[in-house]
Amino acid sequence: MKNNSELADIMLAKVKDSKIHKVTIIPYNTTIYEAAKIIKEQKIPTIILKDNKNKLHIVTDSDFREKVILNKMDFDEEVGKISSTNLVYVNENDFLFNAQLIMSKHSLKRLVVKNNDEKIIGIVDQISLSSFFATNTFWVSNEIDTAQTLEELKNISTLFLKIIKSLEAKGVKITFITKLINQLNIKLLNKIFNLLAPKELINKSTLIVMGSEGRCEQTIKTDQDNALIISDDCKLSKEQINIFTNTFTNTLIEFGFPKCEGNIMVSNPYWCRKFTEFKNVIFDWVLGNKPDDFMNLAIFYDSICASGDRQLLLDLKKYLLKVTTDSQSFYMNFAKVIESFEVPLGFFNRFILDSKNHNQIDIKRGAIFIVVQCIRTLSLENKLYRTNTIKRVQELTKLNVLDEEFSKEIQEAFNFLCSIKLKTNLRKIKEGKKVDNFITLEDLNSMQRDLLKDSFKIVNKLKEKIEYHYKLNFI
Repeated sequence: MKNNSELADIMLAKVKDSKIHKVTIIPYNTTIYEAAKIIKEQKIPTIILKDNKNKLHIVTDSDFREKVILNKMDFDEEVGKISSTNLVYVNENDFLFNAQLIMSKHSLKRLVVKNNDEKIIGIVDQISLSSFFATNTFWVSNEIDTAQTLEELKNISTLFLKIIKSLEAKGVKITFITKLINQLNIKLLNKIFNLLAPKELINKSTLIVMGSEGRCEQTIKTDQDNALIISDDCKLSKEQINIFTNTFTNTLIEFGFPKCEGNIMVSNPYWCRKFTEFKNVIFDWVLGNKPDDFMNLAIFYDSICASGDRQLLLDLKKYLLKVTTDSQSFYMNFAKVIESFEVPLGFFNRFILDSKNHNQIDIKRGAIFIVVQCIRTLSLENKLYRTNTIKRVQELTKLNVLDEEFSKEIQEAFNFLCSIKLKTNLRKIKEGKKVDNFITLEDLNSMQRDLLKDSFKIVNKLKEKIEYHYKLNFI
């Protein structure tokens, strides 16, 4: 219990809970001597400068050491000459782990902190974050960074479920949970890839993840959906690559990622190809001559880079969007898979239960997948690079493909459906049952049942919109 409580404290800690350094804003043309004097007297590691155009700059104590002393600068020169303009901001009420992610993303050592009134209140730096997390056992992201062996990584990965449980129990929104878990999973896969892959492959390939993980919507570990794009000039033999890909797949199984029933894994040569070969197969998918072509196209469209040369994936995405024509028949055939799925809501808005599965509801088949495929089709038609369903909805709204009110309804419904699925699966794990996509109405309170019914209505409305837009009734 102590560990779970401690973990929750870490994950729910706000920026304002850490040490925020006092901030002092001085004129850009202040002398180096005066600026250094302010840093010493006020015992602060950073100062902010404002120039005559009200633009802000930043100077750190290391700037004085590395730029002034080593370059033997005159102390009467303007301190602005040693400043930087790459200020990145974070709100004091933002989660501390998000501040850490921002620092990692931009390779920064500090962030400028603002309050809700957009007023600068201080500086939070890497040392402050390290000091905060050093007092806790489960600072998972840093543990992944410092791990040197697969065994260490395996032990760290067992904490992911505890993080999910703690965040869900505290009422953290599903979007924050999936974002965090996605970041951790990508970091984990990247570390495993770099530990196992031959050196030449690391620089000549990109590991991609697809499915719910590619859409950043995965929480509890599901089966593997990954592929490997190899640069055309990679000199490794097929045998060398096969040895690695089989080892990688088996390692992920040991880490708790089950084999994909559809064999969509790097160990399957179909999903491990040279760049040009992938271009050819993407073209074949677009033609749609084989039964699985559109499914494979959809899977690949949802992919993101987990490790390696990201440009390989970006170039293939550009090619994919280029060869997907504006033909109505193409999008009609791409979207028509939703006709095989029915929202489990019948006459008088009564739930339709699956008698073959203990009168439960398959929330993925009956709702989540329909939303994902509908939004995916609209995104492909509008040439979006986004993979996350909610982000796609927001982009489509900006393009006036979806109106504001309906967009909000879709986002609320989708988040609720994912939340209920997560709650149900966490309960099943606690009870020692198999994790799946089924929910039982008896496990929901009256408010949750009402929200589920409302969400199903919105899914039906979206499905009908897609059916009309692509004229699916004419197929």
